[in-house]
Amino acid sequence: MNQPEQPSEGGECSSTGLTGCTATVAEYKACITAQVATLKAISCTMPPDTSGEQPAACAPISDKCPEILGTGGEGS
Repeated sequence: MNQPEQPSEGGECSSTGLTGCTATVAEYKACITAQVATLKAISCTMPPDTSGEQPAACAPISDKCPEILGTGGEGS
């Protein structure tokens, strides 16, 4: 118990595919905030949205770094 905890395997982040991404942290934060707001707005009385479209705030991320959202780019 006196030994420090060792990190587990597989908890690494990869930046593969993000070379050349010009999106800003503020743009990414705005996208994530919009995605969370969209999820919070879901209710049982709403029909399911099967469009797969991202919120408008995610457009800069989709245009500059589609691999972040899984909407295109290399390997998608």
